[in-house]
Amino acid sequence: MAEVLVTGAAGFLGSAVCQAARVEGSSVIGLVRPGELARPIEGVIYRELDWGDDTAVRAAFAAAAPERIVHCAGATPRASISTSALYEANVGLVWRLLEHVASEVPAAGVVIVSSAAVYGSSPGIPTTEEEPLDPSTHYAWSKVMAEQAARAFASVEGVHACIARPFNLLGAGEPQGSVVSDVIEQIEADAEVIRVRETASVRDFIDVDDAARALLLLAERGEPGQAYNVCSGTGVTVAMLIAEMLRVWGSSAPVEVADQSDCGTVSLGDDRRLRELGWTSRFDLTDSLKGLCSR
Repeated sequence: MAEVLVTGAAGFLGSAVCQAARVEGSSVIGLVRPGELARPIEGVIYRELDWGDDTAVRAAFAAAAPERIVHCAGATPRASISTSALYEANVGLVWRLLEHVASEVPAAGVVIVSSAAVYGSSPGIPTTEEEPLDPSTHYAWSKVMAEQAARAFASVEGVHACIARPFNLLGAGEPQGSVVSDVIEQIEADAEVIRVRETASVRDFIDVDDAARALLLLAERGEPGQAYNVCSGTGVTVAMLIAEMLRVWGSSAPVEVADQSDCGTVSLGDDRRLRELGWTSRFDLTDSLKGLCSR
């Protein structure tokens, strides 16, 4: 038996959830796809699983009998896959997961990880969970549909599933393609000039370890069918982010902006609903960047 089961346990967020669960003293089973695990976390029991094998998935859930399930598996917005594969990864997988929860571990608390992308490019600021959803990409639409699956199983089957909407995650294992990883790569290559597309956008950065603790809390206390922003509640322009990165890394390289006329977009979450459950952040932007710099 496990207290916590994490899907996508080899990924950026999934591995952070495994680590946070071990720190709190929980027993953890991490589900990974065959050949996916590169950096195992001490104390986590990993199980390779083919999600297409319903019999194996059902047996895995029954054997684990977890109290909490954090579903981090799925495709990211940068995944180089077909549209149909994207929907299968982000919607079909959630549906099958919830079917197995309903049949094998109906008392478990479940968190389905969605995304702030469901709010679209021009939501109210700060963005609350009551903001009308306005997905503008297939990735965002896949997350909206995954949320609806969670609500359906919560309503019809009584599954204790809630929804997490992370904003911009920041921390160890930062995936390729983000502005943070791109700037780090240039700094560590001793680039004479740091080149970025634009610097006007405002983003809500939250340390991935803070986000991991939030997901574990939601699996325990989140209201079935409800959505929760996972964010810091603080907005930072890309220009401010890069300036702080240069300071932390001790670089004096100038910044070259490709499109000075780009006004950018604003993404800033309201974290009150999460804080009402007892969550508080432990890391600010500088803390997170210092952690990245020291690795």
